[in-house]
Amino acid sequence: MKTSGLRDYLTIVPFFLFGAFLIIFAAVMFMQLDHSKNFKKCDSVVTSAEVAEPEHYEGEDLVAATYHVIVKYTVDGKEYENLLGDMLGVKVGDNIKIAYNPDDPNEIMTPYTVIWPILIGVAGIVLIIVGVICIIRNKKYKNIKQEEFGNV
Repeated sequence: MKTSGLRDYLTIVPFFLFGAFLIIFAAVMFMQLDHSKNFKKCDSVVTSAEVAEPEHYEGEDLVAATYHVIVKYTVDGKEYENLLGDMLGVKVGDNIKIAYNPDDPNEIMTPYTVIWPILIGVAGIVLIIVGVICIIRNKKYKNIKQEEFGNV
């Protein structure tokens, strides 16, 4: 039947879409890593942590509150205070490792390692491979079914 073939492919499409999304996300993370490769690391102190999204439940799971985090840090004897971004479970006075642009110390970010983009990219590739395997198995199954029962 035509509708079962369409239904089979519609169940496979999410593998491709989510896999492609993960690969693109990993590529963006790699670009950010490349942009920040000359950034230097330093310690900072949280000076403000305003609630961006309060603690809440998603189903049975408790999701921690998200905070707009402002940090204070020192570069070459000069003190800076900037928005770091949104973070989970942070309070005023916490020490956080940050990375700053030596050409513009106001540009800061939380450093992360190269392992995350690699893992995310591999997960995307695995999802696409699973989608391809599903398509191949589906076609083989249909061919076997046609050989056994003829053109139904």
